[in-house]
Amino acid sequence: MLFHIPEKSPLFAEIRLILRPGGHFYATTIGERHLIEMAELIRKFEPDSEHWDNMAGSFTLENGAAQLSPWFSKVSLRRYEDALAVTEAGPLVDYIISGWENLTGDRLNQLRELVDQEMELRGGVFFITKDSGIFEADL
Repeated sequence: MLFHIPEKSPLFAEIRLILRPGGHFYATTIGERHLIEMAELIRKFEPDSEHWDNMAGSFTLENGAAQLSPWFSKVSLRRYEDALAVTEAGPLVDYIISGWENLTGDRLNQLRELVDQEMELRGGVFFITKDSGIFEADL
């Protein structure tokens, strides 16, 4: 979860110190489109919300190689694109509110109604992009 670390240069320098010559460093992360449908759904519910936006923050599949390259001789990415097909509104609502404090009462009921409508519009299946991968960085 390198995206939680604000200043990565000291970390990468330390990793270089502890890796043996010919060693490999692996880092998994997500892409900028990871769970994009969830962010779009939240924006429909609350247009000014930044909830679910930029989940990967500062280290993504799109920018991770550029951050690793100064520290390693070779950086490669294996991307694993996938999707989740949600067929029940209840678990989808539960997942959304698991990271959203203070969503109760009428607002929670409004969210449930929106999710029900979206499920119906999508023929009962809400597809969610899962965009993840792993970087391999070699000394």
